[in-house]
Amino acid sequence: MLRLYLSLVFINSESLHSHGKGFSYWFPQLKRYRMTLGNWVRLIIQALYLLLLYRPTPESPVVKPTRRKFLSRGQRLSDWLFRPNAAPNPNDSQSDHKSHWLGSLSNQLFTVLASAAFIFALTLPMSAPQQGLLLLIFWALALWLRKRPGNFATLVLIFLSLFTSTRYIYWRVTETIRWDVPLDATFGLLLLVAELYAWVILVLGYIQTAWPLQRKIATLPSNTEKWPSVDIYIPTYNEPLRVVKATLLAALDIEWPRDKLNVYLLDDGKRSEFKNYCEAIGAHYIAREANAHAKAGNLNNALEETSGEFIAIFDCDHIPTRGFLQMTMGLFLKNSRLAMLQTP
Repeated sequence: MLRLYLSLVFINSESLHSHGKGFSYWFPQLKRYRMTLGNWVRLIIQALYLLLLYRPTPESPVVKPTRRKFLSRGQRLSDWLFRPNAAPNPNDSQSDHKSHWLGSLSNQLFTVLASAAFIFALTLPMSAPQQGLLLLIFWALALWLRKRPGNFATLVLIFLSLFTSTRYIYWRVTETIRWDVPLDATFGLLLLVAELYAWVILVLGYIQTAWPLQRKIATLPSNTEKWPSVDIYIPTYNEPLRVVKATLLAALDIEWPRDKLNVYLLDDGKRSEFKNYCEAIGAHYIAREANAHAKAGNLNNALEETSGEFIAIFDCDHIPTRGFLQMTMGLFLKNSRLAMLQTP
């Protein structure tokens, strides 16, 4: 975890790979910036990184013997503390197996200590002034980090949010439920369950978005004849027509060869005004006799009535951009094993 944390600080920095001499080579920010409190914090973090994690590559400039000795000691310490947890090779020597075991143990120990510190901070009683001071510190840190590039700022902000929200949940559980009054406890627990549900959704959302893959758009063939046909499904049940109209018009306006694009409104509400509107704008209308299995059954029924090579599904209140298919379909042509793609 410490390896990941320190690496994130410099993931977008060129300071360790730029050309320079002496102290300014390892700490170039000292000659480019006025030394503020933030610069000193970065200086300390970067020094720890150089000591524990940095390994000069063959392309790096020649390092003086004293500095090489300093770095080599840091590398040995890093090998002992932060060795990756890959499975050991059966052909490795006994010492290699021992080193792997120690590296794994150190990572687990650090995780336990970090978790213990986190729990201690969550449960630490604070007065109102102390709570206000903590809020100001978090607010200032968020303002300082919000425009910094890379994922480090995002991870720190996620940590601050999780710490604050989890501390609130702890307070709700331990301080606000009146267990001695059954009626108060009942309604208090109902509200607490709703808040716990929101907290779980928050955590799962952070897990999903904490480290985006930043996939690049795969280009399509220049010859549009090679582009596949796409059927767009827009399932609906009881939504009003004014909501569905914008989605239908946006889907019809997607930039794709007209002879290879079909838009289908899947109406489980069986409403004649929807059918008339689809006929007026050039969209297809599909309605089934029974509404078995709700939305899933609606989609499965449409699969039996359409013949496109690919299918895009939009909620009836989702307005796609004109370039949606051009930004996504290239991945299917690039990787023949890709079967489904979900966009943010």
